[in-house]
Amino acid sequence: YTCNMIINGTSFDSVGVKFKGNSSYNILSQKKSMKVDLDMNIPSQDIDDLNKFNLNNLFHDPTCLREKLISDFCKKNNIPAPRVTYAKVYYNNQYWGLYTLVEEANSDFLDGWFNGETGNLFKGDPSGDLKWISNNQSSYYNKYELKTNETLNDWSDLVNFINKINNTSIAGIRDTLNNYFDVTGFLKTWAICNIFVSLDSYIGSRHNYYLYHDSIDNKFKWILW
Repeated sequence: YTCNMIINGTSFDSVGVKFKGNSSYNILSQKKSMKVDLDMNIPSQDIDDLNKFNLNNLFHDPTCLREKLISDFCKKNNIPAPRVTYAKVYYNNQYWGLYTLVEEANSDFLDGWFNGETGNLFKGDPSGDLKWISNNQSSYYNKYELKTNETLNDWSDLVNFINKINNTSIAGIRDTLNNYFDVTGFLKTWAICNIFVSLDSYIGSRHNYYLYHDSIDNKFKWILW
C-alpha cells in the first residue's frame, strides 16, 4: 500500500507499507506486523538516517521486552543485529497498538557495522538450512533471499561457502571455516539465541538470519534477525 505517515510530528508522503510475517501474520487479530519503506516513491526520504524499518506486533511476547533486550545485548557486545525501539501506532487516528520498531538489515545497516556495503547480503529465508544441494545457483533460490547486488544476481560466493562447510573433510574443517567464516562471531550469536531462547532462528527453524559476505576480509559474517 501507499500511504501518508506522521512520525513524531514529521509528515512523510507516499510511503510504502506492506504486511510481513508468517505465524505473526496469521494470528486472529488486526494487529499485523508491517514493513515500512519511506523512500519507495520519494528518493532519500528518511528519518534519523532510516529509510526502511519494520513494525513488529510482539507476537507471543506479553512482556513486550524480548526483541528490545536481545538487540540491546547485541549492541553492547558489538554483535551485528538490528537496533530496536518502540512505537505507538495509529491507523487513521485510531490507536492500533504498541509495536517494536526494528531497523531493516540493508546497505545502510551494513555500512554502519562493516564500514562497507559492497558484498552480497543473503537472508536465510524461508528455509536457509545451509545444506549442500548442488553447484547450480538456481537450486538455492527458493531457500534464501539475495538482499544486495540483486541486478548482478551472483550467488557463487554463497554456493562456495555452503560447499566448504558441508564437503570439507573433518581434518580440514577448522582451517577451512576460519578462512571463509567469522567463526567467533557465529558462536557468539549461537550462544545468544540459546540464552534468550530465540527458537524462531537458525537454532530452531533454520531461518531468520542474515549472512553478509564482507568484501574487506572476504569472510561471511552472521547477522541476527
